[in-house]
Amino acid sequence: MKWSGSIDLAKNPDLKRVVDMFTSEKGKPKTRWTSQPLSEMLQSIADIGKVEIGYLMFAILWIYDDASEALHGTLYGSTFHVGIFHGKIPSSKEELTKNWNERFSALFLTLGTCIHTLIQSFNRVEAIGKIASQSDDNLKAISGIIKQLGEGHSS
Repeated sequence: MKWSGSIDLAKNPDLKRVVDMFTSEKGKPKTRWTSQPLSEMLQSIADIGKVEIGYLMFAILWIYDDASEALHGTLYGSTFHVGIFHGKIPSSKEELTKNWNERFSALFLTLGTCIHTLIQSFNRVEAIGKIASQSDDNLKAISGIIKQLGEGHSS
């Protein structure tokens, strides 16, 4: 087979069908798996699963945009972890380490609350009370730690 520089989709109906699946009505590539906005996806999760979606909303606010930018290889996505776009470029190794620790702490907190939401969701389907109770205890413990840390910043 010789490459002619173009593909005649009319001669390749299977290929045309696949191309159409990933092409928007305006003829541009679809960049998302669904046309439903994230807010509607979360609302569907809340409605169908009877799940509290507050922590999932935090995940979108704290993780989704940065992760999306990183995956797409944008300038922001490749440098957000050093704090360049958050108002101040770290002036020392210690400040950079502090920025990383803050970002990773926020990431782990967000991922932990998402796991908590998942556990609570499973508990609604199949009784996993002991795990759900431990997840509640973990959430209360981390809330206490965050409160203590916040009080430490006010002094």
